[in-house]
Amino acid sequence: MKSLKKVILLMCVLGMGNAYSIGKNNKIQDARRMMQEGALNADETCLDEYLFAQQQYKRMLAFGAVRRGAVISGSGAVSAGTIVGGSALASGASAAGAAVAAGSVLGAGATVGAIVAAPIVVATATFSTTKLLQTNYMIKVLRDSYKGRGSSLNKFTKKFLRRNKEARGYMTREEMRQIVLDLDQSGALCDGSMRKQRRIHKVRVPKQRHQLALKKHIYKYIKATL
Repeated sequence: MKSLKKVILLMCVLGMGNAYSIGKNNKIQDARRMMQEGALNADETCLDEYLFAQQQYKRMLAFGAVRRGAVISGSGAVSAGTIVGGSALASGASAAGAAVAAGSVLGAGATVGAIVAAPIVVATATFSTTKLLQTNYMIKVLRDSYKGRGSSLNKFTKKFLRRNKEARGYMTREEMRQIVLDLDQSGALCDGSMRKQRRIHKVRVPKQRHQLALKKHIYKYIKATL
């Protein structure tokens, strides 16, 4: 019962609050402004693809709980049941009490559906949250690289040097900045060439967000060229 409480509570927190707070950042807004005002040419950078992917992950995080809940239960009842049940659990009620609370609104079926859907919803929310954070980080690094300065670029460089001591003699922030810019302007950050794509059926085309390079892919590329 305690694990169920944690699952439903986490689901409510992730599904309702994180999409806005995780995606809200001055550097991300500045990067979006750089694209909108034409400071960067969309044909010469992958930044617009990262910004688009960021919006997709935010939508996935915000609406994933409702969508998944509806699929599992066969109706929208499970979503409301999950919210009511989760609220009751969060306020200290027992699992049985939470079931009664949810059932009083939409019936016992909604409660059962919410319990079944909870692990799937949490897994989806966790995936979306992770990808959103990783995408946000890359947007900040790209923004700093084009600005020529910034804490995100500094951290990006320092983390690489901590993991690759052999590069400490010559890898500087400016060197890292140039590598990131070269990869971006060549299209390598968004054409999938830096990522090992899973084997897919010919009828399926990988979505653009699945081809975007993340921090680990850039680190791996640089390490291979040392």
